[in-house]
Amino acid sequence: MKRFAYLLVGMPFIGILLTSCGKYQSSIEANIACEEWAKKGGEFILQGYYEEYSLENLERNGKGMTKSMEDTSKRTIRYCDEDEKTKKYLGYTHKNIKANQIVEVKCEKQKEQEFVFPCLTFWEGSGKIEKRFAY
Repeated sequence: MKRFAYLLVGMPFIGILLTSCGKYQSSIEANIACEEWAKKGGEFILQGYYEEYSLENLERNGKGMTKSMEDTSKRTIRYCDEDEKTKKYLGYTHKNIKANQIVEVKCEKQKEQEFVFPCLTFWEGSGKIEKRFAY
């Protein structure tokens, strides 16, 4: 009977120990671990472009629109996003993107803004959750 009583008293402590296994001590540690995981997934090339209407181009080849590149940057295939409600960093992987693939994103031509490339905000919601980093 005493063994049963010890077991009942010890069960909550065992549960607490098991739920804390594998968690990071802080959100900073969880974020660093997630970012390191993301870097190991490879990179792709993101190219932003916009279309311009050109009468000269229309006369020359019958197409009024020309494609002009805005900016090119390398992005990781994997990325992290914090979920504060569950105290986890979620590790996402972009769907259907391979290492060194060139992905073009159409931009809206905007007034010149210093050091800002608004068209290169790549869709963050297009990934699949692959890993969770709890803190």
